[in-house]
Amino acid sequence: VAELAFSSMMNSLEERDADALSGPPCNQSILVSGESGAGKTVNTKIVMRYLTLLSQRHMRKAVSPSKTDNECLSVETQVLQSNPILESFGNARTIRNDNSSRFGKFIEMSFQAQSDDPNCSRGTLLGASIDFYLLEKVRLVSVNPGERNYHVFYEITCPRGMSINEKKRYKLTSNFGRGDIPLTAKDFNMTSISGTFDRRDGVVDMDTYGELRMAMDSVGFADVEQESIFRVTAALLHASNLRF
Repeated sequence: VAELAFSSMMNSLEERDADALSGPPCNQSILVSGESGAGKTVNTKIVMRYLTLLSQRHMRKAVSPSKTDNECLSVETQVLQSNPILESFGNARTIRNDNSSRFGKFIEMSFQAQSDDPNCSRGTLLGASIDFYLLEKVRLVSVNPGERNYHVFYEITCPRGMSINEKKRYKLTSNFGRGDIPLTAKDFNMTSISGTFDRRDGVVDMDTYGELRMAMDSVGFADVEQESIFRVTAALLHASNLRF
């Protein structure tokens, strides 16, 4: 349904005579609401893809021929590549939805309203910001049967995700990083307490881990920043095994 909706929107772009962003500039809001599993996450991504597509159309009308496609589409790419990052760290499998957002988000996308700059026409996407609220922190220590913790914990412990050297660096191998046997989600309390380790929607943690690392590179996370993030993520796994 999502792909059909997006295809229909792309086709409608070719059929429209007037620009979708023409007329007096005015802030617009889109509220995506619904019960768990209704498709809020997917529909939000469709809306973002559509808006970035509109931006690309407007930018191509004015962009200098000397600019490459990568230079032209960098902002759009970064905006869309935020989705895999948010899903890895903020989504989890629940009883009703294998990719359920466990937080609320407010996404603000800024478009050029008016400009005499030939390389930045009206309707060009300038950037985006995302605010978060109501993150389900309790999921870190309590997961119901049939559900999973946040995706990222399974992605970094899946068999063919991180390299063995990376896993050793984050102490995700036997003998607290000194051994060569990789640890899995079954070895940590926070990822094994529910007894559920996979996803029913056919998505594989190894694939989403690759998408996560690619997205972090695209958005602009430096290597040292990524290492710090995964050190904290791995530390949470180890902390869940502590007993008092």
